[in-house]
Amino acid sequence: MGEVRDTNIEIRDLAIMNWSRRIQDELSRLAADHRSGASELALGALNAWLALLEEIPEEALAEAAGIFSRGLSEAQPSMAPFLTLGVRINRLGERLGWRKRGLKEACRELRERLSSAARSVAESALPLLAEARTVITYSRSSTVLAALRKTAESGRRFLVVLSEARPMNEGVTAAQEMAEMGFRVRLLVDAALPEQVAGADLVMVGGDALGPGGLINKVGTRALVARAREEGVPSYALCSSDKWLPTSLEGRLFIRDNDPREVIPDPPPGVEVGNPYFDRTPLPWLTAVVHEEGTWPPGDVLRAMEGDGGPKPSHL
Repeated sequence: MGEVRDTNIEIRDLAIMNWSRRIQDELSRLAADHRSGASELALGALNAWLALLEEIPEEALAEAAGIFSRGLSEAQPSMAPFLTLGVRINRLGERLGWRKRGLKEACRELRERLSSAARSVAESALPLLAEARTVITYSRSSTVLAALRKTAESGRRFLVVLSEARPMNEGVTAAQEMAEMGFRVRLLVDAALPEQVAGADLVMVGGDALGPGGLINKVGTRALVARAREEGVPSYALCSSDKWLPTSLEGRLFIRDNDPREVIPDPPPGVEVGNPYFDRTPLPWLTAVVHEEGTWPPGDVLRAMEGDGGPKPSHL
């Protein structure tokens, strides 16, 4: 009997090692994506979890969810949806007794809610673009792109000005997508973008996280919004409520330096290269935040995150 027990243990350990490796592979893939927006990445992470559910035995779901959720926040530590998705997965599992069938159904419903939220934010932004002639945006926000696509489908076109968004140049990709929609597009180097604000009707950016401490988005957003404030040009952040964090969760996000070789492959001796992907813009600098339920001034957003009304994300 001892030999049978040892064999069973070996089989179990091998199975754990296999699905654990699959989780790490998915997390590594998500961590390596520095071009997609937070909403796209969160949906990709949820799809990855749904695929993993097919392989992980039911008795190991709680353990696997813990590994996956901790890894999510480490994979993209500046993106709120990664943190909130981990919280949601664990709460769903606990509520459903870690039954695989129920958890799969609940995660599919969550995927639809996240997709629906992104569409709703884009629709909420449409009135802001109704009379625009020149719009400035930055980096590549899938939600901003969705709003522009809906505007184009209505027959409206205008000039969109953006910059390359170094070091990964996702702004170049966004510029191509906007041109394919039929917009006139002007692409600049990053340092030149704030100078264009004075002649624009509005600034519209996405967001990776939103909390009492401000909007976390691609580094350079703060300078762009600051210039809009100086020039009296309205600035809007498109940010669904799954990116909203109270102070208790906001402190778990952080902005880190990334690979300096993305900036310069071979820096001169004595030169330290920094490569932060994100910065933080104070909420009062924004004209408003656009979310599923409309366009709110910063004060209303802060009150909602403090529990005084407004959309209540299910992870809070």
